[in-house]
Formats: sequence, structure tokens, C-alpha cells
Amino acid sequence: MSQVRDDAAYRSAVARLAQRFLVDELHKTTPIWLRAAIAEVADQYQIDGGSVFDDLVRALFRSWWRLPLGALLRDAADKLARIGRIGSFYLWQRLYGYREKPPLSFPSVEDQCRGLPDLSSSKVSIVVLSYNRLPYLKTTLASLYATAGYDNFELIVVDNGSSDGSVAYLKALYAAGKVDKLILSGRNLGTSAGYNQGFARADPESEFLMKFDSDIVALSRGWLQEIVSCFKAQPNLGLVALTVCNHAGLRNIPTVTQHGRRVKPMWFGIMGAAGFTFRREVLDRIGYFNEDFDYLYMPDDIDYVYRVVADGREAYYLADYLAFERRDLDRQKFLRYEKRKKQKPPLGLMRRYFSGEKNRKIVYRSYQSASLGPTPRLIKLETASTSNAGGQVVS
Repeated sequence: MSQVRDDAAYRSAVARLAQRFLVDELHKTTPIWLRAAIAEVADQYQIDGGSVFDDLVRALFRSWWRLPLGALLRDAADKLARIGRIGSFYLWQRLYGYREKPPLSFPSVEDQCRGLPDLSSSKVSIVVLSYNRLPYLKTTLASLYATAGYDNFELIVVDNGSSDGSVAYLKALYAAGKVDKLILSGRNLGTSAGYNQGFARADPESEFLMKFDSDIVALSRGWLQEIVSCFKAQPNLGLVALTVCNHAGLRNIPTVTQHGRRVKPMWFGIMGAAGFTFRREVLDRIGYFNEDFDYLYMPDDIDYVYRVVADGREAYYLADYLAFERRDLDRQKFLRYEKRKKQKPPLGLMRRYFSGEKNRKIVYRSYQSASLGPTPRLIKLETASTSNAGGQVVS
């Protein structure tokens, strides 16, 4: 330890941060103040943010046992109960969950019509990423049309080089006007880069952007209307998503009430998301999904949530608006995917953004002039033009 880090005033400042963090933890409140507070302590005591973060983690372990006994026991009992519920559901999921089918079925997209949008309402750009999952893709798009309950959206589908008939299916939907913009890649770009292609080509007039995975079945009607209403009611809300009802961990994130809505703060469990929606201004402030991981399937949603919270904004799941994640056709693929996701521990991602070690704004040059406006378009990406190697701009 350096001389400054042994200073009693510095230790006292870190201890105050730890106590404030624990109060938020007990009240299930997102610590949107954390990054600014770490930067303030680092500047005051001339210490790098990473060291302050590490000392804060140590102080949290020490401070936890100094809480009032009643609060400590209640929190411990709550955590043990949640671990038990998550464990039992996870075991069931490993044994039987990959055979489970969506609890609801909907008419095919071809048989559904979208109403005329209210142009006075806020527009949403929904990006769906497709890759060799045609049966899933069909149920995803059918449920989106049937349950959104909000017509002022554009549907952008990015196909990541599918070879299972998805491209022909999507071209037919595009020709029928069911897909507003269709982006066809000659190869698998990975999840982050695939979604970024869609975000970059969203209508500039869209106030909100959404990641909608192609294995999701939306169950609760009116969910898109509810998401827009949440943003309107909470100016500091940066990100909101549906609750995946068959996700072991997500089911058991604590539920709190904010602005009259039952929500699950993402801070207490960032475990993937359905209808992962954020403001256009959030994209302007913190940029695109992170493409800098060393494998194609990465926790882009976890990374983005940490950046949103580090930017001082709220992020939560809607507890009463549900979706279902299909897994019934690819059990082994999901097991491999879950194993690879664990290669990047969340605490490591958190440290990078909250300590200032990595800038939370990530922008790529190749997307800076990619906007297409509101006009329906079919885009075929050239393989050579889809690489962002050396193209990151961090500001």
C-alpha cells in the first residue's frame, strides 16, 4: 500500500462509500452515484480509480458484518431463500427445461397486420438478430406482432449469414412489408456487431432502440406500450426490458415498486434480457454494444447495463410483463454458450467502467454514417466492409 492509501482520511472516505453502497443494497436501490463517487475520491487522494474500486470491495466485506443484527439476518435469510429457489429451478431447467415449449402460440406473421402508427407517439426501432434459428425466428416475430400493443415501430432484422432457409423467409416478409429493413451479412459477425449493424441503420427519428433476440416469445400483451410509458414517466431511466419467466436467476431478482410499477432492478441480477430497450440519447452518450471481446457470443447486455448505470441512469426489468426464452431445439448449443459466457466475470466488467479504467463510451467508425432514415431498405453487407478492426473511436 502506498502512503496515501494508508491515510486515515482516505480509509474513512472509502468506508463511507461502502456504507452508502450497503444501504442501497438493503433497500434494493441501484447505486447510480457510484462511478462519480469513485472518481471524486480518486481525484481527491491522487489515486487511480481501479485502486479505489478494489479498496471499496475490501471495505464492503468488512462493513457487511457491522450491520445491525436484525438487518443482517433478514438480508441473509432473503439471499439464502433466493439461492435455494434459483438452485432448484436451475436444476429443473438443466434436466427438463430444454424440452419446454412456449406456453402460448400466435398466428404466423404472414396472417397478422400492423395498424397505422400514431405519428404523434414516440417511435421505436426494434432490431432482431437472426442466425440459423428459423423455427425460433418465426415464433419470435409472430409474438412480437401479436402482443406489442403499439404500432409506431420499425422492425429491422439482421441476418448473420444463415444457411437454414432464414434468408428466403426474411426476404418474403420484407417483400410483404412485415419487415421494414432487412440487413443480410455474408458471415457471422457475432452478437454485438450484428445488433450494432441494426442500431446504426435505425430511423434517426426513433426515440428508443430495442434488442429483441430471435429465441424470445413475448407473452404479455401491451408490453411495448408499457416500455414507452416507463421512459416517459422516468426521465432518468436509461434501459428497461421484459422479465424472462423461464430464466432461473431472473425470476428471483428482488421486486420493488417505482413510480407505481413493479420492477426488478438490473443491478441485482443482469442475466440477459428480452426486449432490451434504451433511449436514443443513451446510444449517443455511451455508444454501441462492445465488440472487443475475444469470442462471438459474449455478455453484451451485461456490459451495456454496467455502462448505463455508470452513466448515472436506472435500468430494470418489468416484473409483470413476461417473455419466454426458447431452448427446446438446441440444448447442447445453449450449454456451450452458457459456459463461454462465464469466461468474462461480471465483477471484472464492473471494475473497468466504474473505476474509469475503460471509457464507457464505445463508438465504431464504420457505423458513423450508416443511417438509412425511415425508408424501407434491403441491405446486403459486403464481407470486407463489416470488419471494425482498428475502427474503434473512444471519446
